[in-house]
Amino acid sequence: MKKTVFICTGLLFSAATFTTKVFATENLVFVHGAHFNAESWKQVSGSLSSNIQPVFVDLPGRMESENAEIITLSSSAKSLCREIKALEGNIHFAAHSQGGAIVNQAVGLCPSNQFQSITYITAVAPQQGETAFGSLSKQDEANYFEGVRYNETSHRMVIGDSTKFAETFAQDANEKQKDILQRLSLSEPAHIAEEKVAFEPSNMERIKKHYVFASNDKIISLESQLKIAKNAQIKSVYAMQTGHLPMLTDSEGLARILNSIVLYPSQK
Repeated sequence: MKKTVFICTGLLFSAATFTTKVFATENLVFVHGAHFNAESWKQVSGSLSSNIQPVFVDLPGRMESENAEIITLSSSAKSLCREIKALEGNIHFAAHSQGGAIVNQAVGLCPSNQFQSITYITAVAPQQGETAFGSLSKQDEANYFEGVRYNETSHRMVIGDSTKFAETFAQDANEKQKDILQRLSLSEPAHIAEEKVAFEPSNMERIKKHYVFASNDKIISLESQLKIAKNAQIKSVYAMQTGHLPMLTDSEGLARILNSIVLYPSQK
Protein backbone atom coordinates (compact mmCIF):
# COMPACT_ATOMS: atom_id res chain seq x y z
CA MET A 1 0.00 0.00 0.00
CA LYS A 2 1.42 3.40 -0.97
CA LYS A 3 0.59 6.58 0.89
CA THR A 4 1.57 9.94 -0.64
CA VAL A 5 2.13 12.99 1.58
CA PHE A 6 2.48 16.52 0.14
CA ILE A 7 4.58 18.94 2.19
CA CYS A 8 4.28 22.73 1.58
CA THR A 9 6.95 25.21 2.76
CA GLY A 10 6.42 28.73 1.32
CA LEU A 11 6.42 28.41 -2.47
CA LEU A 12 8.17 25.04 -2.35
CA PHE A 13 6.01 22.01 -2.95
CA SER A 14 7.51 18.60 -2.65
CA ALA A 15 6.02 15.16 -2.86
CA ALA A 16 7.34 12.35 -0.75
CA THR A 17 6.19 8.79 -1.25
CA PHE A 18 6.28 6.39 1.67
CA THR A 19 5.87 2.68 1.16
CA THR A 20 4.46 0.53 3.92
CA LYS A 21 5.99 -2.93 3.72
CA VAL A 22 3.92 -5.89 4.82
CA PHE A 23 6.15 -8.44 6.53
CA ALA A 24 5.32 -12.13 6.36
CA THR A 25 4.74 -13.97 9.60
CA GLU A 26 7.76 -16.04 10.58
CA ASN A 27 6.45 -19.23 12.20
CA LEU A 28 9.00 -21.34 14.03
CA VAL A 29 7.65 -24.87 14.46
CA PHE A 30 9.31 -26.80 17.28
CA VAL A 31 9.44 -30.56 16.75
CA HIS A 32 10.59 -32.49 19.79
CA GLY A 33 12.69 -35.64 19.87
CA ALA A 34 12.24 -39.01 21.54
CA HIS A 35 11.16 -39.20 25.20
CA PHE A 36 9.83 -35.63 25.28
CA ASN A 37 6.87 -33.51 24.26
CA ALA A 38 6.35 -29.89 23.25
CA GLU A 39 6.99 -28.64 26.78
CA SER A 40 10.69 -29.45 26.34
CA TRP A 41 11.00 -26.24 24.27
CA LYS A 42 9.46 -23.94 26.89
CA GLN A 43 12.73 -22.38 28.09
CA VAL A 44 13.86 -21.64 24.52
CA SER A 45 10.63 -19.85 23.66
CA GLY A 46 11.18 -17.36 26.46
CA SER A 47 14.31 -16.05 24.73
CA LEU A 48 12.93 -15.86 21.19
CA SER A 49 12.50 -12.58 19.37
CA SER A 50 8.99 -11.10 19.52
CA ASN A 51 9.11 -11.10 15.70
CA ILE A 52 8.96 -14.90 15.68
CA GLN A 53 5.72 -16.79 16.17
CA PRO A 54 6.54 -20.04 18.02
CA VAL A 55 4.46 -23.13 17.28
CA PHE A 56 4.80 -26.09 19.63
CA VAL A 57 3.79 -29.50 18.33
CA ASP A 58 2.98 -32.49 20.51
CA LEU A 59 3.63 -35.63 18.49
CA PRO A 60 1.34 -38.63 19.05
CA GLY A 61 2.05 -41.61 21.28
CA ARG A 62 3.46 -39.96 24.39
CA MET A 63 0.34 -40.46 26.49
CA GLU A 64 0.04 -43.86 28.13
CA SER A 65 -3.58 -44.08 26.97
CA GLU A 66 -2.45 -44.09 23.33
CA ASN A 67 -1.66 -47.29 21.44
CA ALA A 68 2.09 -46.98 20.82
CA GLU A 69 2.09 -49.99 18.49
CA ILE A 70 0.44 -47.99 15.70
CA ILE A 71 2.64 -44.89 16.03
CA THR A 72 4.97 -44.81 13.02
CA LEU A 73 7.18 -42.29 11.27
CA SER A 74 4.40 -41.51 8.79
CA SER A 75 1.65 -41.19 11.39
CA SER A 76 3.90 -38.81 13.34
CA ALA A 77 4.62 -36.77 10.20
CA LYS A 78 0.92 -36.67 9.29
CA SER A 79 0.18 -35.31 12.75
CA LEU A 80 2.80 -32.60 12.20
CA CYS A 81 1.24 -31.76 8.83
CA ARG A 82 -2.18 -31.33 10.45
CA GLU A 83 -0.75 -29.04 13.12
CA ILE A 84 0.82 -26.65 10.60
CA LYS A 85 -1.86 -26.78 7.89
CA ALA A 86 -3.59 -23.56 8.95
CA LEU A 87 -0.43 -21.50 9.48
CA GLU A 88 -0.09 -18.32 7.43
CA GLY A 89 3.29 -16.94 6.41
CA ASN A 90 6.69 -18.56 6.35
CA ILE A 91 7.34 -21.81 8.18
CA HIS A 92 10.67 -22.69 9.77
CA PHE A 93 11.29 -25.97 11.60
CA ALA A 94 13.45 -26.50 14.67
CA ALA A 95 13.87 -30.27 14.90
CA HIS A 96 15.61 -32.05 17.76
CA SER A 97 17.02 -35.58 17.59
CA GLN A 98 14.42 -37.97 16.12
CA GLY A 99 12.34 -34.93 15.20
CA GLY A 100 14.61 -34.43 12.20
CA ALA A 101 13.31 -37.64 10.65
CA ILE A 102 9.70 -36.61 11.27
CA VAL A 103 10.22 -33.21 9.63
CA ASN A 104 11.90 -34.81 6.61
CA GLN A 105 8.99 -37.24 6.27
CA ALA A 106 6.55 -34.32 6.53
CA VAL A 107 8.32 -32.63 3.61
CA GLY A 108 7.37 -35.74 1.63
CA LEU A 109 3.78 -35.92 2.88
CA CYS A 110 2.76 -32.26 2.84
CA PRO A 111 5.31 -30.26 0.82
CA SER A 112 4.71 -26.52 0.83
CA ASN A 113 6.26 -23.37 -0.56
CA GLN A 114 5.84 -21.96 2.94
CA PHE A 115 8.68 -24.18 4.20
CA GLN A 116 11.69 -21.86 4.41
CA SER A 117 14.18 -23.64 6.64
CA ILE A 118 14.92 -26.67 8.78
CA THR A 119 17.31 -26.38 11.70
CA TYR A 120 18.47 -29.80 12.85
CA ILE A 121 19.46 -29.54 16.51
CA THR A 122 21.81 -32.46 17.19
CA ALA A 123 19.29 -34.36 15.11
CA VAL A 124 19.07 -37.13 12.59
CA ALA A 125 18.29 -36.05 9.02
CA PRO A 126 17.63 -39.24 7.03
CA GLN A 127 17.59 -38.85 3.28
CA GLN A 128 15.39 -40.58 0.72
CA GLY A 129 15.18 -44.31 1.52
CA GLU A 130 17.01 -44.09 4.86
CA THR A 131 15.73 -44.90 8.34
CA ALA A 132 15.87 -42.46 11.23
CA PHE A 133 18.83 -43.92 13.09
CA GLY A 134 20.79 -45.49 10.25
CA SER A 135 23.64 -43.00 10.66
CA LEU A 136 24.18 -43.56 14.38
CA SER A 137 27.08 -45.55 15.79
CA LYS A 138 27.05 -48.67 17.95
CA GLN A 139 28.36 -46.56 20.82
CA ASP A 140 25.45 -44.12 20.40
CA GLU A 141 23.07 -47.06 20.67
CA ALA A 142 24.85 -48.46 23.72
CA ASN A 143 24.70 -45.09 25.47
CA TYR A 144 20.99 -44.81 24.75
CA PHE A 145 20.24 -48.19 26.31
CA GLU A 146 22.11 -47.27 29.49
CA GLY A 147 18.92 -45.74 30.83
CA VAL A 148 16.25 -47.07 28.46
CA ARG A 149 14.75 -50.51 27.81
CA TYR A 150 12.18 -51.88 25.37
CA ASN A 151 8.82 -53.02 26.73
CA GLU A 152 7.42 -55.63 24.33
CA THR A 153 3.94 -55.49 25.85
CA SER A 154 3.43 -51.73 25.54
CA HIS A 155 5.59 -51.28 22.42
CA ARG A 156 7.40 -48.46 24.18
CA MET A 157 10.94 -47.49 24.98
CA VAL A 158 10.74 -47.05 28.74
CA ILE A 159 13.12 -45.10 30.97
CA GLY A 160 14.32 -47.84 33.28
CA ASP A 161 17.06 -45.94 35.11
CA SER A 162 16.48 -42.20 35.48
CA THR A 163 19.99 -41.55 36.80
CA LYS A 164 21.69 -43.18 33.81
CA PHE A 165 19.18 -41.53 31.49
CA ALA A 166 20.28 -38.14 32.83
CA GLU A 167 23.95 -39.10 32.54
CA THR A 168 23.63 -39.95 28.85
CA PHE A 169 21.03 -37.40 27.72
CA ALA A 170 22.13 -34.38 29.76
CA GLN A 171 25.40 -34.95 31.60
CA ASP A 172 25.93 -31.17 31.59
CA ALA A 173 22.68 -30.42 33.45
CA ASN A 174 22.75 -28.75 36.85
CA GLU A 175 20.51 -29.93 39.68
CA LYS A 176 17.59 -27.70 38.72
CA GLN A 177 17.82 -28.83 35.11
CA LYS A 178 17.97 -32.48 36.20
CA ASP A 179 14.73 -31.95 38.10
CA ILE A 180 13.15 -30.51 34.95
CA LEU A 181 14.49 -33.44 32.93
CA GLN A 182 12.96 -35.96 35.29
CA ARG A 183 9.62 -34.17 35.12
CA LEU A 184 9.55 -33.88 31.33
CA SER A 185 10.96 -37.22 30.19
CA LEU A 186 8.47 -39.79 28.89
CA SER A 187 8.22 -43.28 27.48
CA GLU A 188 8.59 -43.31 23.70
CA PRO A 189 6.70 -45.23 20.97
CA ALA A 190 9.15 -47.88 19.82
CA HIS A 191 8.45 -48.24 16.10
CA ILE A 192 8.97 -44.74 14.67
CA ALA A 193 12.53 -45.41 13.55
CA GLU A 194 11.68 -48.56 11.58
CA GLU A 195 10.17 -46.84 8.53
CA LYS A 196 12.19 -45.40 5.65
CA VAL A 197 11.92 -41.70 4.85
CA ALA A 198 10.40 -40.73 1.51
CA PHE A 199 10.28 -37.29 -0.11
CA GLU A 200 10.64 -35.66 -3.51
CA PRO A 201 14.27 -34.43 -3.65
CA SER A 202 13.29 -31.17 -5.37
CA ASN A 203 10.98 -30.28 -2.47
CA MET A 204 13.81 -30.76 0.00
CA GLU A 205 16.48 -29.02 -2.06
CA ARG A 206 14.75 -25.63 -2.04
CA ILE A 207 14.54 -25.55 1.78
CA LYS A 208 17.49 -23.96 3.59
CA LYS A 209 18.96 -26.41 6.05
CA HIS A 210 21.05 -25.61 9.12
CA TYR A 211 22.70 -27.84 11.71
CA VAL A 212 23.38 -27.16 15.39
CA PHE A 213 26.12 -29.44 16.69
CA ALA A 214 26.22 -30.44 20.36
CA SER A 215 29.87 -31.27 20.92
CA ASN A 216 29.38 -33.38 24.05
CA ASP A 217 26.34 -35.37 22.95
CA LYS A 218 26.39 -39.04 23.97
CA ILE A 219 23.14 -40.04 22.23
CA ILE A 220 24.03 -38.68 18.79
CA SER A 221 27.78 -38.33 19.07
CA LEU A 222 29.63 -35.49 17.38
CA GLU A 223 31.08 -38.02 14.94
CA SER A 224 27.56 -39.10 13.99
CA GLN A 225 26.37 -35.49 13.77
CA LEU A 226 29.17 -34.65 11.34
CA LYS A 227 28.24 -37.65 9.21
CA ILE A 228 24.57 -36.64 9.22
CA ALA A 229 25.28 -33.01 8.33
CA LYS A 230 27.60 -34.00 5.49
CA ASN A 231 24.77 -35.86 3.75
CA ALA A 232 22.01 -33.31 4.35
CA GLN A 233 22.97 -30.35 2.11
CA ILE A 234 23.48 -28.10 5.12
CA LYS A 235 23.74 -24.35 4.41
CA SER A 236 25.21 -23.22 7.72
CA VAL A 237 26.39 -24.84 10.94
CA TYR A 238 26.55 -23.81 14.59
CA ALA A 239 28.29 -25.38 17.58
CA MET A 240 27.17 -25.63 21.19
CA GLN A 241 29.14 -27.04 24.10
CA THR A 242 26.31 -29.19 25.44
CA GLY A 243 25.06 -32.72 25.70
CA HIS A 244 22.02 -34.04 23.84
CA LEU A 245 19.58 -31.47 25.25
CA PRO A 246 20.76 -27.91 24.51
CA MET A 247 17.17 -26.68 24.87
CA LEU A 248 17.47 -27.64 28.53
CA THR A 249 21.08 -26.83 29.41
CA ASP A 250 21.69 -23.76 27.19
CA SER A 251 18.27 -22.52 26.14
CA GLU A 252 19.38 -18.90 25.70
CA GLY A 253 22.26 -19.87 23.44
CA LEU A 254 19.98 -22.01 21.30
CA ALA A 255 17.40 -19.22 21.09
CA ARG A 256 20.07 -16.80 19.82
CA ILE A 257 20.94 -19.22 17.03
CA LEU A 258 17.30 -19.70 16.06
CA ASN A 259 16.63 -15.95 16.11
CA SER A 260 19.52 -15.44 13.71
CA ILE A 261 18.42 -18.20 11.33
CA VAL A 262 14.78 -17.14 11.14
CA LEU A 263 15.15 -13.35 11.10
CA TYR A 264 18.32 -12.96 9.02
CA PRO A 265 18.12 -15.72 6.37
CA SER A 266 20.01 -13.73 3.73
CA GLN A 267 23.08 -13.72 5.94
CA LYS A 268 23.12 -17.51 6.26
